[in-house]
Amino acid sequence: MANKRFFCFYTLICCILISGSAFAQSQAEHITIGKVDGEAITYGELKANYRTNGTSSLSLEKLEEFLPVYLNYKAKLKAARDNGYYSNPQIHSEYQQYAKQAAYAYWLDKKIKSEVFDEFYNRSQHEYKAFHILVAAEENATEAELEQIRKKLEEARQKIQNGEDLEQLNLEYSSVRNNRSMGGILPWFSVGKTVRAFEDAVYSLEIGEVSEPVKTRFGYHLIVLLDKRERTNKRLVKHLFVREASDSSDIKRINNAYEMLESGGKWPEVVTKFSQDARSKRNSGLIGWVNYGGNVPEPIVDTIMELPEQLKYSKPVKTSYGYHIFRVDSTESYESEEDKKEAIMKNLEKTPYYQRNNTFVVSYLEDKRGAQVKKDVLQSFENLLAGQDSTLVSELTIPSTMAQKVLYIFNDKEYSLNDFHQYLVKSREERSVDRYQGDWFNDFTKYIVDSQIVDLTVAVFPEFKEQLRGYLDGLIIYQISDDSLWNTATVDSSILRKLYREQPDNYRYPKRPYYYLFRSFQDSTLAQVQAFVQSGNSPDSVRTHFSDVSVISDSTNTFNNEPYDKLHKMDAGSFSNLFDYKGRRAFFYLSSWLEARKMTFEEAFNKLSSDYLPLRETRWLNKLKDRYSVIAYPEQLKSAFNQDPSLNP
Repeated sequence: MANKRFFCFYTLICCILISGSAFAQSQAEHITIGKVDGEAITYGELKANYRTNGTSSLSLEKLEEFLPVYLNYKAKLKAARDNGYYSNPQIHSEYQQYAKQAAYAYWLDKKIKSEVFDEFYNRSQHEYKAFHILVAAEENATEAELEQIRKKLEEARQKIQNGEDLEQLNLEYSSVRNNRSMGGILPWFSVGKTVRAFEDAVYSLEIGEVSEPVKTRFGYHLIVLLDKRERTNKRLVKHLFVREASDSSDIKRINNAYEMLESGGKWPEVVTKFSQDARSKRNSGLIGWVNYGGNVPEPIVDTIMELPEQLKYSKPVKTSYGYHIFRVDSTESYESEEDKKEAIMKNLEKTPYYQRNNTFVVSYLEDKRGAQVKKDVLQSFENLLAGQDSTLVSELTIPSTMAQKVLYIFNDKEYSLNDFHQYLVKSREERSVDRYQGDWFNDFTKYIVDSQIVDLTVAVFPEFKEQLRGYLDGLIIYQISDDSLWNTATVDSSILRKLYREQPDNYRYPKRPYYYLFRSFQDSTLAQVQAFVQSGNSPDSVRTHFSDVSVISDSTNTFNNEPYDKLHKMDAGSFSNLFDYKGRRAFFYLSSWLEARKMTFEEAFNKLSSDYLPLRETRWLNKLKDRYSVIAYPEQLKSAFNQDPSLNP
């Protein structure tokens, strides 16, 4: 319902944008071009609230068309205020939802995206080689469990700083998954190839420096920056591949391919004849763009990057997979800095580095607005819960001295342990405290940021307040229009009955087919359905006997669109040929032709309401104009337009 209302109100005000922009201080701006309930509407206000959608420049003709629309809009807002719409709880509830979503989007578009791009662009100029120790942590681990992991890593960090062997420390401390250490030396990588927290830590280190424990969704890491260099431009690569064999046939095959190339053989033909990479040989051996941090193993990337750019193709190269002949078709380059930035922006939008969701904004704000977690207070709370067994959250008693301790700080506002408990009472009232998980606290911090997002956005971006006013006015315009115009429950049925009596020819059914549309994945099943109906069985019983058949029965006045254009050629009791429809096979059964007749009032009600709508709107607007003394001054609009220095320099 909320989405429908938002769409309708947005459509309604697509030409009316209450932006509250500062008006130019020319004399023309202050000329009164209309009045609503005694309030002067100036040329500057009208112009500021006209939206051209970027299709053409402003013209007098368009402003003259817009003037009555805008005056009616102002009158509707006056009526809405007088009739209590601005204090309507349902409207305000929906407005709060829209305001929050708009605030999140505003941060993304006005602040975060540009900041993230600048950082992403700068980081994209380099690539890094790093070693890490990784200790896995459960997503819902408690603070006490996480503290044990951090202590373990502090011990490992001290050993690294003492010069102990990295690989041995990896084997000693890193978690193991599928019989493999989760830590170790990583291949060269650049921006956007690792989770953000890990990347931030790497980019903050000097070569040889060891990080503090870093938390990601995988657990906690210790990171050592081993090396740093300028980013290697990616290359568009093709290859001819021969799998390693137990005898010498692989060497013979790759040498034959190379000799054919050396003798003038064309690359596509040689690949087709010799390559054993079924996927790439269909496209002349294309692997794609290759760079560090991608899907191609680093030793192969090393080989590719060492090839001279002017080389037509490499000599046979041995890798752990077999033998290759590589060909570099292109090296990444840009005609201009703008082209480069555009390409990097597209790359950014494909990475987790920038995500258009609320959680991403929350993380950004927590980082930028000084969010702090008092871990000792959180751990004392978790220790308290550990001794409570099946006590319900709502029945938990926290000692007053503990309850008042500050647990979380965001945007310079402090939240106590009691605030956290009250949040849990509201969100998890019937849960027992022995089911406590770490994500309970994470949800609390998200809730805090979410509760401040609108006020924080207004404080940082004052112009956002005017956008919010536009949202609220739009919702109210939608609601008052729905109540006064679109809602058929509020229409005077006596007027519709009068229209029904006076224009009977407008409310008739023409001669029309009553049909059944049968659909199935199998032609054979539809053949059985047709035989079933031809045998005298009711089409309505098909669903009972054929579970995998879709049945629609209806009548229609429309024959223009497929597949319904088939119906007007059919006789009663006949079947159409099979055809494809919405991913299945289908056919029509034409049960009968219904004779033309007059609609009943109930059948005609929706059409009557639609036909009456323009007259209903005119009457409503006339009432508003009388009630709020709506007056337009087109001559003064013309005069103001001619004096406008921005349009007539």
